[in-house]
Amino acid sequence: MPFAGDDTSDPETWINVLRSWLSVPIDWVISGHHPVCGPGEILRHLEFFESLKGRTLGVLCGGMSPEDIIASPPYEQAEPSWFWEKTRARWLSYHRAAVKEGRERL
Repeated sequence: MPFAGDDTSDPETWINVLRSWLSVPIDWVISGHHPVCGPGEILRHLEFFESLKGRTLGVLCGGMSPEDIIASPPYEQAEPSWFWEKTRARWLSYHRAAVKEGRERL
């Protein structure tokens, strides 16, 4: 599961960059922390981030608790749990601010 819990993480930038990479003929992806993989990993990350965004906005819209944002396939909740908790908290904070500032709508 990609770690997206750093306070400097910008979910929209990640999503937009991954989308732009889908239009580029890429043979290999060399991540800083994982094995070399193919372009399918780009799509896998993008699907995860788009799902996480949708689930996060759903929680904000529905007045549910942050614990209702769950990891989805292709990545399940990461271990140790702080990895997932920081990611979930960052995305919630980012999207809450984006809605408040009018950059996103529920």
